[in-house]
Amino acid sequence: MYKLFLLIFNREIRASLKGVSAPWFSLSFFILTIMLFPLGIGPDSQLLAEISSGIIWVAALFANLLSLERLFREDYEDGTLQQYQVANISMVIVVLSKCFCHWIITGLPIIFLAPIISSFIYLNSDSSYNLFYSLLLGTPILTLIGAPISALTLGLSIRGPILIFITLPFMIPVLIFGVSAVNSSINTSSSISEIYVLAALFSLAIVLAPLATINALKISSE
Repeated sequence: MYKLFLLIFNREIRASLKGVSAPWFSLSFFILTIMLFPLGIGPDSQLLAEISSGIIWVAALFANLLSLERLFREDYEDGTLQQYQVANISMVIVVLSKCFCHWIITGLPIIFLAPIISSFIYLNSDSSYNLFYSLLLGTPILTLIGAPISALTLGLSIRGPILIFITLPFMIPVLIFGVSAVNSSINTSSSISEIYVLAALFSLAIVLAPLATINALKISSE
């Protein structure tokens, strides 16, 4: 089972890196969105510092949403998903490997870049640690939440906008607690409760999301 996971994961990584727009499109969107805020708001460092956590988290959320559309698309179109089912390959492993690959390509670079690029919007260094930990827990939750909806919308002609509008409400709690964790450190109060909530959401998502995604894939393949 472990070897099968690595085999599918390696295949997904190679396919993602060979893509024209992946992974650079989502990452470029994340960086450009943050860089454009000082131009739009102005050079008010105090204002930018107050809203910096929201800027980073919103940019990370939409960067994740932009890449969700291709999570299962290619395997659905070329029949690879059906071959997995015919070969009796565990769909739990398939879903987890694809979600892990999506997070490695989209979420992990954001986690390491965010504390660095946050200096452009005057986020203090103490808050950067909370930003790192909140994104470390929050970005995989975003991927896991989006996976079943991405699977359910396979085959739709305009699935991109539909996927975004359906997925966005489910991601808002992650956004709220992620921003709150960073803001707590800005206001010199403890952020441990928000981190615990994100950890609890991650535990629920990693158990429930793969099962929901498998059912969604079955519905889409019928």
